[in-house]
Amino acid sequence: MIAPLVSVIIPTYNRGSLLRETIESVLQQTYSNYELIIVDDASSDDTSAWIAEHYPQFTLLILPTNLGSAGARNVGLKGAKGEFIAFLDHDDRWLPEYLEVQVKTLQSQTKAVLSYCNYFEVREDHSQVLINLKPRSIYPDFTHHLLMQNIIHSLSITLIRKTALLEVGVFHESLQICNDLELYLRLSRYGKIIYIPQSLVLKYRHGDNLCNNYWLWHKEILKVYDIFFSGGFSQPYSHLQGQIKCHSMVTLFKVVWKYKHDYLFALVTQLQALQFAPLYRFNLLSTRGKKKV
Repeated sequence: MIAPLVSVIIPTYNRGSLLRETIESVLQQTYSNYELIIVDDASSDDTSAWIAEHYPQFTLLILPTNLGSAGARNVGLKGAKGEFIAFLDHDDRWLPEYLEVQVKTLQSQTKAVLSYCNYFEVREDHSQVLINLKPRSIYPDFTHHLLMQNIIHSLSITLIRKTALLEVGVFHESLQICNDLELYLRLSRYGKIIYIPQSLVLKYRHGDNLCNNYWLWHKEILKVYDIFFSGGFSQPYSHLQGQIKCHSMVTLFKVVWKYKHDYLFALVTQLQALQFAPLYRFNLLSTRGKKKV
């Protein structure tokens, strides 16, 4: 059997100093039939020159204006020739067997459109924590799971069938940081999403990422829900819209409060939770400490 081609797409912006280890993790893959497309999203430093000098064998696309992660990935997709698409953030690393395991999984599951795996979170002190992303059985299907709790934490841990992307469409470019979840929701209504119980990626946590973006995260997660519920495929979940938005506001508050005590943000998210689904919010309060939200 001929090994299918995988198109690996790395979008980057002013991150020349981080790219070497990321690209080297692709070069060290046990699966060799891939093309690497690096999209420089109009960097203002010497990122493009550095890539051209050190990795001339790969495709380098230099954008004249900054499009953001969604736009950069969409540009990379236009020229992708692979049967499967793999995205890799410029500060993440794949373990050597990553592509081999992912490709075998999608090849064996013909109705699957996306596979994803666990990863190791690398903290600022260089310690590693295993992040287990096994789906929870309390949700009736994967779409419902994504709406209540997105467990696909990064595109760097996924492999996507290109035919599925052609059917559902590319990334929503009006979304800066939640465009991956919006895509997952569309893919989940088109085909099966497969969980791989192996840890195959190193993701590096930067302490200021969340604190810089949590207001934008708040804005965009609500926009993702508005996009989803405006589509015809959302019909089976329309009665859950208030509950889903309420749950999201509570979860967002808890995650942000852990890192930064922003009282205005806490007030806004909790008032919105009550507005979206007051009875559901009351139930969350009454069960605090008894079960996880």
